[in-house]
Amino acid sequence: MGHIQSDAIMPDLPAAAIALRLMAFALGVYPSTVGVAELQGDYAAVRADYRERIAGAVLRYLVQDGARATAFKTDAGQAVLEAFPVAFGTGYLAGSGSGEIDPADDRWLTARINAEIDHVAALFLGLREIKAEQLPPADLVAESERRADGYARTLDAVHQEGFARGQKNRMATWRLGPTEQHCGTCAALNGQRHRVSWYLARNYIPGKPGSSTDCGGWKCGCRWETDDGEVFAVPG
Repeated sequence: MGHIQSDAIMPDLPAAAIALRLMAFALGVYPSTVGVAELQGDYAAVRADYRERIAGAVLRYLVQDGARATAFKTDAGQAVLEAFPVAFGTGYLAGSGSGEIDPADDRWLTARINAEIDHVAALFLGLREIKAEQLPPADLVAESERRADGYARTLDAVHQEGFARGQKNRMATWRLGPTEQHCGTCAALNGQRHRVSWYLARNYIPGKPGSSTDCGGWKCGCRWETDDGEVFAVPG
């Protein structure tokens, strides 16, 4: 795996599990070092824990007068490093039935983790302005919950992408969602049938935040369907 940019956010990694995971990334032996048994964990529990940790890091920073963001960025960055590989791995395992991740997909995961760590840094930079407003506690709680919801949805997208990459040779048909209006990309894709790898190569992934569709996937309700008419999604 490529280098994960943890130095700026994580000067100290006290958790042995994180250190071992980073070592696995550096040696390029993920997921075998982490273990397939871990990848068979409960994604719902991983998501809940991740969301709680993001919300907690944001709220603790906002409510502590004079606190610098470094420690809270560290907490959120650690949450990314722990949750993303498991979210992707559980999805990939559900799709492929194997814990062996294709090197190209492994590189995608590394890049995605790096990007999210950058997002965490930007998050706390932006939170400075909110902190300076000295809002009432209820508003600060609401802000932390809103941010956590967004990060949890991104984790869902990583989980779903893992599943899709695990079934990249399967055929899928694009179907429009229930909304009244659709972006140009989604409207053009409606009814098209391609291998999942075709969609992945173009970053046309329904509901994925930051997708290459005109709507950006942020509020996209579209879906892929299998040839059996089932929704193409991680089971469970």
